[in-house]
Amino acid sequence: MQRDYISPKGLENLKFYEYHASDKSLIANYILQPFWRTAVEWLPRTLAPNLITLLGFAGILFSYLTVAFFCPQFVGVAPAYSYLFCAIGMFYYQTMDALDGKQARRTGTSSPLGELFDHGCDALTTVLMGLNLACAVQMETDLPTLLVLFGGFGVFFMAQWEEYHTGIMELGHLSVTEIHYIAITMYLLSYFNGPDWWFSPLFEGFKYNSIPIYVLGLGTAVTMLKNAVTVFGTKKHSLATKLTQIVSITHLLVAGVAWAITSPNGIYQSTPHLFVVTYGFVFSYLAGRIVVARVCREDFSAIHKNSVLLTIPAIVSVLVHQKIIDLPAFATYEIEILYACFAIAAISYFHFALNVIRQMCKHLDIACLTIKPKTTK
Repeated sequence: MQRDYISPKGLENLKFYEYHASDKSLIANYILQPFWRTAVEWLPRTLAPNLITLLGFAGILFSYLTVAFFCPQFVGVAPAYSYLFCAIGMFYYQTMDALDGKQARRTGTSSPLGELFDHGCDALTTVLMGLNLACAVQMETDLPTLLVLFGGFGVFFMAQWEEYHTGIMELGHLSVTEIHYIAITMYLLSYFNGPDWWFSPLFEGFKYNSIPIYVLGLGTAVTMLKNAVTVFGTKKHSLATKLTQIVSITHLLVAGVAWAITSPNGIYQSTPHLFVVTYGFVFSYLAGRIVVARVCREDFSAIHKNSVLLTIPAIVSVLVHQKIIDLPAFATYEIEILYACFAIAAISYFHFALNVIRQMCKHLDIACLTIKPKTTK
């Protein structure tokens, strides 16, 4: 069923679209840029930038499916090749993610759809990369791991929130490129040493698999604080507007943590992949909505139905846990409720993505995964 997520005014505003970014990454600028500039010349000019983006995401998806199959509870031993596959998939994804923009400029096909498509795949990659890492470094299905995974969602959304207000995608000296190479290093450690190595004690009471928790947790907190300081320092929108824009992502993630720690069946511990991916689809939807709002110069709503949906079972779980209400059916059908939430979240996300692609392609007279021949008048 078709739905227009972008208003006619928003579509008209696409003509004002400009992309501004600042990447201070030392690895990207001094090591990888020369490689990327050479690699893009290997690509045929008929290859659409969005197809490059999609092919890059496929590497992450396939590596995730491999690891998730062998490590349904995060902790578990997968074949060594699966960790190597994760490392190669991460490098391949990062390379393709860098080449899509260069290919767009090379072929004269840069568009707001390209940025939306890129950020959409990046959001989904954030979900899957976190789960890949959880399996590779043997993170347990406990609260710290969940906070790190959800923290990745928060960091990504906050970066889009900052860009909404500043108009610039600001990447510091330690940014996404460095995170990717930290992840690759962790995958390779699991490949060469075996995943059980992460349970070895670094010193008494502290195992190696605690290092990613602390490093990523600290990085998440610092980055989100920097995003907030930057946004609150802008003057285009009121403080109330800025705060309401993070209501959806905040109550989504708080609801997820609340459900996880009060679940009568330990729903997060028993089905961690399903639980995180369900919330990941809603996070990706919210990230997509704020990107669309920015490129179309529209307001970003404070409340979205998708995030409210996942708040309901969390509230029920808390009320049952605190014995405020007696609802045995919730415990009986909790896994079915999670599957239903997953289905609704996934369908809603793809419905949004496909309809926005349809609207933008029609308005801009472009194709999504191919390069339309230019017509001469």
